[in-house]
Amino acid sequence: MESTTLQQDPVTPPHPRVLGWVKIDKTFVSGVESNAKSAEIVRAVIGLGRALKSPVIAEGVETAGERSFLMLEGCEELQGYLIGRPAPAATYAMLINGDRANVLMAG
Repeated sequence: MESTTLQQDPVTPPHPRVLGWVKIDKTFVSGVESNAKSAEIVRAVIGLGRALKSPVIAEGVETAGERSFLMLEGCEELQGYLIGRPAPAATYAMLINGDRANVLMAG
């Protein structure tokens, strides 16, 4: 049985930005404000993102309590139904172009 190991070349410095972003899975976000273990995991992941100088994105944010907890802990990027529902690309194009009246009629 063969074994494979990964090593950093001592001549080449490590890449300064290994990860483009760090994402917190919705299973940890759900009810985070009332689940101590999830809260500690979320805090650790946010700390990891800070240490790596990578943005941290929380997915599955569905309640104001989850949003408040994440924002207080320093997570600045959120995804989920509380933030916005899935919609056709044309709807987002209208939003970007400032066509709010048609967005409201389309939704």
